[in-house]
Amino acid sequence: KQWYQRRVAITAGEEVLHKTCSTTLNADEAAARGCALQCAILSPAFKVRDFAINDIVQSGIKLVWYNPDGTVGGDMEVFAKGHVFPFSKMLTFYRKENLILEASYSTPVQHTQTVIGRFEVGPIKPAEDGSSTKVKVKVKVDIHGILTVESAHTVTKIQVPIEEEKKEEKKEVKKAEKKEGDKMETEEAENGVKEESKPNENEADLKAEKIEKADSDDKMKVENGSDDIISEDKKKPKTKTKTVQNPLEVTISKKGFTAKELQEAVERENAMISTDKLIKDRLMAKNAVEEYVYEMRDKLYSKLENFISESDKDVYLAELSKTENWLYDEGENCQKQVYIDKLAELRKVGDRIMTRYTENEGRQGALNLLGTSLVHVRKVLDLIRNKDEKYDHLSEEDIKTLAEKDAEFQGVFNDFCNKATSQKLDEDPLITVAQINLKRKEFEDKCYPIVNKPKPKVEPPPVPADEPKVTKEEEKDTPMESTDANATPEQPQEQPAPAADPAAADPTSMELD
Repeated sequence: KQWYQRRVAITAGEEVLHKTCSTTLNADEAAARGCALQCAILSPAFKVRDFAINDIVQSGIKLVWYNPDGTVGGDMEVFAKGHVFPFSKMLTFYRKENLILEASYSTPVQHTQTVIGRFEVGPIKPAEDGSSTKVKVKVKVDIHGILTVESAHTVTKIQVPIEEEKKEEKKEVKKAEKKEGDKMETEEAENGVKEESKPNENEADLKAEKIEKADSDDKMKVENGSDDIISEDKKKPKTKTKTVQNPLEVTISKKGFTAKELQEAVERENAMISTDKLIKDRLMAKNAVEEYVYEMRDKLYSKLENFISESDKDVYLAELSKTENWLYDEGENCQKQVYIDKLAELRKVGDRIMTRYTENEGRQGALNLLGTSLVHVRKVLDLIRNKDEKYDHLSEEDIKTLAEKDAEFQGVFNDFCNKATSQKLDEDPLITVAQINLKRKEFEDKCYPIVNKPKPKVEPPPVPADEPKVTKEEEKDTPMESTDANATPEQPQEQPAPAADPAAADPTSMELD
């Protein structure tokens, strides 16, 4: 066990993973347990404790960015080892030209290239004043653990006049107030409310305030003169800083296969799959021969012992042993067809022995079923001879057919029984179960339709249409006694003669008394 753990640790790279190999749970069982837990979490039928399943980065990932002359401008570890993913980060750079990023692993990983890929972000131009432009890059490790630069954009600040914004806001406010005023007037008109005195008073006050304000403005203009007008022209409009984001293109140049190399790799993989399938089929054919040798050797000393003669048994056992030795010597690495032919050669004798066994097991049951069918038809013929009402609807032709088939298949049944009695266990069967079942089906198909023929239905005689039906009310209205004088008197009914005493009628019984 220790040797096995050591070899597996070396193969799996225990030094890289920094974990010991587990000997209590294999990969299939681990996947099954994880699937069962996930199904229980998602199913409403089970209540489980809350679990958080997080994937972590196996090796740290760092980014290196380059200057226009190709020198390294700086580097940073974006995702440390053990960092949870999927996860994304937003990085900020200040550049005057295109940004070139190179992603790589922080520490070397065996059997893996250190450099993950290069990403070029652009086009980037200097700001209007010649300073560097602010660039934001979104770096993400997706759900599959693959690093990608998802998006990038520049951040530029521009000055927007405040007056224009205020004018637009005032216009919107006035529109909203106008809509509300119109709505109020329509509501008042609908409700029939008329209040003219108060609005007139308010309008008068407003006009007075406007006149006073105009007079004051005129006085100010006269006092200040042209100097105030010049100062107003010199005033600058107020501005507001607004941030604008412009998207950038990300060109990815990851190290990997070209289209031709990828196609060649796919072809090699398909070739390996075909080779694996051939090897698997060859091993399955070899195992089939080995299993058949062990199985038949065991059966020849148990349930098949009586179904082969001693001489044939010795020959067949010798052939099985010879095949077993061949498998571990010359037949170790033969082609698939060689094993198929070897198995077919062994089955020529083995199948004959198995056929004797299976026929012997099922022969008596098949004969019993055929005899039961014959007995059933013979009982029906006896009932027909005794004039049973159940079968009085059968025609003479049907009865004749039943009698002929009964006699014919009775002879077949007797022949089968004689052959079964004289059958030896170590010889091929004289009759098979399939032949017996075929004859039984033929007999039943001929006789059972006649035996199960239903009686024809007897329809009641039709009621004459001329005779009127007497209702219950008419029967009640009919007088019990006739008032007609000429009606013939009812004849008195003759009383039945008393039954004679059997003792008095029989003189013998009298003498005995």
